[in-house]
Amino acid sequence: MADFDSNTIYILDSYGLIYRCYFAFISRPLTNASGENVSALFGFFRNFHYILKHYAPKHIFAAMDSKTKTFRHEMYEQYKATRNKTPEDLHAQIPWIEDVLSALGIPVLQCDGYEADDVIATVARKCAENGRTCRILSGDKDLMQLVDDTTQILKPENGSTWKVTGADGVEAEWGVRPEQLLDLLSLYGDTADNIPGVYGIGAKTAAKLLSQYKTLDGIYEHIEEIKGAMKQKLIDGKENAYFSQKLVRLCNTVPCPDIDAALKAEPLVLHYAAAAERLKSYGISAVSKQYAELAVE
Repeated sequence: MADFDSNTIYILDSYGLIYRCYFAFISRPLTNASGENVSALFGFFRNFHYILKHYAPKHIFAAMDSKTKTFRHEMYEQYKATRNKTPEDLHAQIPWIEDVLSALGIPVLQCDGYEADDVIATVARKCAENGRTCRILSGDKDLMQLVDDTTQILKPENGSTWKVTGADGVEAEWGVRPEQLLDLLSLYGDTADNIPGVYGIGAKTAAKLLSQYKTLDGIYEHIEEIKGAMKQKLIDGKENAYFSQKLVRLCNTVPCPDIDAALKAEPLVLHYAAAAERLKSYGISAVSKQYAELAVE
C-alpha cells in the first residue's frame, strides 16, 4: 500500500459538499443576522475544518464544476435534465464559499466544459503517474471508480467527520471492485443525473452479473448463458448500457494548466485568521472561532 503522507494531494468535490450541507438543514435553514440562508456556508467550512485539523494537509485544492455546459451535455441533451433548479439561496452562497476559500489560500480548480469529477480524475491520474498518493473528499459514488492503491476516498459522515474508504470499502458498499463500478453504474443508471442504464436492472442485480462476468463486455459476450426475463432486459437495454457507460466514464485528461501548476506548487501555508475574519463577516461566528483556534495552533 502506498504511503498517505505529507506529500499526499487532497482534492475536494466542492459542489458535493455544498449541496449536502445545504440540504442537511433544509427543514430548519441556518440564517445570519441579516436573515440570509447560510446553511451551505456553515456546513461546508465546519466539515472542512475537520479535514484541516485532523489531516493537516500540505497540498489541498477545491474542484468546482464548469460554469458552462459540459461535454456530456453535448453528447446527451437530457443529461441532468430531471434535476430541480438550484435554489436561489443556495446559489447565493457559492461566491461566499469561494471568497472564504480564497482568504484561506486554497486554490480552486475549474475548467470550462468539464465537471469537478473530471478535474478530480485528472488529478488522481497525474498523482499516480508521479508516484504520489491522492485523497478525494467526496460522498459521490461516481468518484469511487477512481479508488486504487494510490487513491482513497474520504466520505463525509454524520456530524462533521469523514471516513477513509479504500477498495475494500467500495466493495463492501457496492458489491463490486472500484474498477467494475463504471460498468455497474452503466447497467443500473442514475436517476439523479438522468442516465438511462438498462431498464429493470437494479444495483444488486448489476453487481451479481459483474461478479460472474467481470465486465459489461463480459456480460454481453455470454448473453446466451443468461436465462429468462433478465436476458431480454439486457438485450433490449444494450444500447442504453453502452451509452450510459460513455456518460459515466470520467475524463482524466482535462486540459487545464492550473492542475499542473497546483501539483507542482510548494506546500500551502493556510491563512486561518483571514478565513476566520471572512466567516465572521458572513455571520457564522461558531465556525469562525474554529478557524481562529487553528490560527493560534
